[in-house]
Amino acid sequence: MIDDVNQTIMLFPVGTKNILTAVNVKVYPNPISDYLSLELPYSAQWKVSIIDAQSKSIDQNTSTDFIQFLDFQSYSGGTYFVQIEDEEGNRVVKMIIKP
Repeated sequence: MIDDVNQTIMLFPVGTKNILTAVNVKVYPNPISDYLSLELPYSAQWKVSIIDAQSKSIDQNTSTDFIQFLDFQSYSGGTYFVQIEDEEGNRVVKMIIKP
């Protein structure tokens, strides 16, 4: 008999070396004023996209850097999403607010 029904099971494909999750991608500060910092968990070819509240991609770049700085100075206030994708197609999305 199982007493704890709040268990989490994570399944990963065989041979997966790296795991991209919202937990191991650091995005700060939030809310943002000028620059957004990204700390990425492992070495990869990263594709970073900025998406506005209407789901329109407004900026995109590709880099291999573990730490990236994104310039938000020219963006108006509102809600944005930062989509981070590695070369294997693993993807995480973080919500960012600019007052």
